[in-house]
Amino acid sequence: MITLIVKIDVVHDRYFDFVDDCRTASRRALNTEPQCRAFTVNKDADNENGIILVEMYDNQEAIDFHKTTEHFLKWREIANQLTYTRTVTRYESI
Repeated sequence: MITLIVKIDVVHDRYFDFVDDCRTASRRALNTEPQCRAFTVNKDADNENGIILVEMYDNQEAIDFHKTTEHFLKWREIANQLTYTRTVTRYESI
């Protein structure tokens, strides 16, 4: 199992729009990607403009597939416009 923690700093006046976009992407990933086991959208308690995505996949192939989906490509396009920074930290189950 691979867990991705994606920390995002969102443009302030577009925060709630971006939260909606993340929720849509989460639902679509969970409904259409069998190897996506979890995808949550979380408020960063330390950053009023921060969002933290927690995504869990069976393996690297599932992540690679996720990055080719229509919902991810649309989300990435929106994220490029509505965010300042995005950092991804990867964890693997032991």
